[in-house]
Amino acid sequence: MNIQQLLNVFGNFIDECAQNYSLISSHKDEILDKCYNLYENWYGLYFSNNDIWGKGMPKPYFQNYFGVNSEDESTPRSFYAFVTLRYSKGKNNAHTLEDFAKALKAAKKFSTEQIPFSFYNGEDCHLMSDVKFTEDGAIQLQGKTITDADLQGHLSICCNSTGDAQELKKQLAALMPVFLAFNNDGKNLNTL
Repeated sequence: MNIQQLLNVFGNFIDECAQNYSLISSHKDEILDKCYNLYENWYGLYFSNNDIWGKGMPKPYFQNYFGVNSEDESTPRSFYAFVTLRYSKGKNNAHTLEDFAKALKAAKKFSTEQIPFSFYNGEDCHLMSDVKFTEDGAIQLQGKTITDADLQGHLSICCNSTGDAQELKKQLAALMPVFLAFNNDGKNLNTL
């Protein structure tokens, strides 16, 4: 499945969701299974709203990055898309800190002023502009070098939308190179 085919799959669904927000909540498990299993089980491309992924997330996350109050039902839902690279310590096929560095470099490369990316490390959300790299390739976040202990199971590259279906499609297109790079057991990361 190539980038355009993937965009068609998600694009059709986005159009449906734009007409009926409740569709996302009522088909939550089906949607996540479909998105998560497109390639390998270690990688996922998701698009969501605060009904699905937002549960348990701190309010400032939505207010600061997505302009959404997750408890205010009168606020229009903001769709957002994110790509996830799984990090499972001690398991087969576990990704390394170096893989995360490659993924973040890819995200910075494809992040633009028009469609800026953020990333979520399992605990906090950060703008890509907060991410720097040392000469030896280590990840630095606001001056602090990231270690294995800072990784909470996965890293997600994400971008947000105002809820407009066409805008979300543009964001998915921007995320696709990063998503595809995560696949093939991470080997494609070396091509970025």
